[in-house]
Amino acid sequence: MTSLQKVNLGTAPTGTDGDPVRTAFAKINSNVDVFNAQAALTSATGITAAQALTAAHIGKRINIALATAGAINLPAASTCAADNVLLLRNIGTTVVTLAITAGSGDTIALSKLNPGETALMDTDGVHAWTVLMRGRSNSDNEIVVGNLTVGGGGSFASRPTFSGNTPWDSGNLPLAILSAMVEAQCRLTCPSATQIALVPYQGNNVPINGALYTLPNAGVTLASTSLSANTLYYIYAIGTGSAVSSLEASTTGYTMASTGQYTKTGDVTRLLVGMARTNGSAQFVDSMAAGRCVLSWFNQRFKPILGAVQSGAFGTTTMTTQGTPTPFCVWANSEVRASMIGYVYANSVGAFVNSVVQIDSAINYGPAQAAGAASTTVSGVPLSLTVSIDSLSEGYHTMGLASLVSSGTGYLSWSNGGGVWG
Repeated sequence: MTSLQKVNLGTAPTGTDGDPVRTAFAKINSNVDVFNAQAALTSATGITAAQALTAAHIGKRINIALATAGAINLPAASTCAADNVLLLRNIGTTVVTLAITAGSGDTIALSKLNPGETALMDTDGVHAWTVLMRGRSNSDNEIVVGNLTVGGGGSFASRPTFSGNTPWDSGNLPLAILSAMVEAQCRLTCPSATQIALVPYQGNNVPINGALYTLPNAGVTLASTSLSANTLYYIYAIGTGSAVSSLEASTTGYTMASTGQYTKTGDVTRLLVGMARTNGSAQFVDSMAAGRCVLSWFNQRFKPILGAVQSGAFGTTTMTTQGTPTPFCVWANSEVRASMIGYVYANSVGAFVNSVVQIDSAINYGPAQAAGAASTTVSGVPLSLTVSIDSLSEGYHTMGLASLVSSGTGYLSWSNGGGVWG
């Protein structure tokens, strides 16, 4: 018998109709056998090499200490009774692979025992070995061979490692790395002809030389009073303490620092934030009508240009600059759009006027627009020239109109337009 039995005591008080004495004691002896089979947990001979377990191991504590990594094959489930168990303990220093008996068709719920792990394996007596209990026998450490899924939250008393690498988090991320990942939240503006300002834009964090600085809500300013006329300056931000404290205008260019940011050549404590070119009065120029000579390095946007209407008459038969060009600055490899819009005509019958966009009063762009005259009283012909240029050198330039007339006199009325990024 594999289960406990009760003695029939009969009807009180004599019980003469119960189990005979011998039958009663037979049941008691059978119960003792059940207890002996289930309660005692003894150790099988220790295993030091890969091998297959047998029925002799059922109900035993099995200590495993393989000299080299290997496999332990569990008995075929069909050769065991339902609920038979094996207590497997890896007391060695190598990984033990748990496998089924070849050809048994069994399944096993645990594939490995790491050093120090213990597993109580249970069989259904048909084709499966499952895990009743699992734990550790010799340390506090845990190793998960398969996937680990945590349904709730988790915390670490010490910083974990993954594949030997320590991940970055809010407690150990180097500020130099963090600052290199942060786009400066600022923009260089020109509130007046005598002042430029670095103001917050979508935040106020500015990374300088591996540290994050806070840009005041009112920004920081730089006056033109100490600057020279007709000079191109690079504008650099300076951090003091924890805040962006001031701006510096310098004719010294910039290079990429080890943090991945552009800084003043020879001084990584100066962060490039913009470019500005003064006019003949040592003032800043930044308006749609006058030109765009103040550019931001961070958070650039398109800055349109549309100058005042200019008019003139000319009689040259070669391309000649007309009127006053509009000044602008440009970053290297940045787009410049130039548009000349107005009207033109020639006063001589059969004559024509050709016009092109001109950069720096020397370089002509785009196809020439020809406008002819049918009679000496012809009205103006629309002028519309637009080019997009991305090959200009970094720095200061001008855009304007150049024209020629084949004979007689040409007449123009137009505006310089377009825009830059900065």
